[in-house]
Amino acid sequence: MKKLFIMCLISGFISVMFGNYIFNIYKNKLDDTLEVISTNEKVYMLLYGSYNSKEKVDNLKISDYLLEVDDFYKVYIGITRTIENANIIKEIHKQLGNDIYIREKIINNLEFLDYLNYNDNYEKKSNEEILNIQKNIIKKYKELFNE
Repeated sequence: MKKLFIMCLISGFISVMFGNYIFNIYKNKLDDTLEVISTNEKVYMLLYGSYNSKEKVDNLKISDYLLEVDDFYKVYIGITRTIENANIIKEIHKQLGNDIYIREKIINNLEFLDYLNYNDNYEKKSNEEILNIQKNIIKKYKELFNE
């Protein structure tokens, strides 16, 4: 009986030590994962215009855009990760006769940031291809942010 009690005590002690070790490893990995998930990234939003009524927005001749409502109705027609790409898109719209303004925004949706990083490459692309890429980025943003 005494041997059984000692064996149970030793195995209980070993179990507690081993469980604590496994828990600490899990906790450290979880902290690292949460740090990556909560990473905020700066993106550049391309502002088409800011309007004081929804009717003015509805009368615009563009179809793929994001609408942000605060004091005004802000219409965004593009999102990119670099200021260089933002300037490329701005120049394309300037050639089309549109004045575009670049605004910074912080986004922490990892799926959208990965999508943006994968698609946000305009090297050796025509203006039409760049505008189509931006339409797809806008659609993905709407899909992920339920807009």
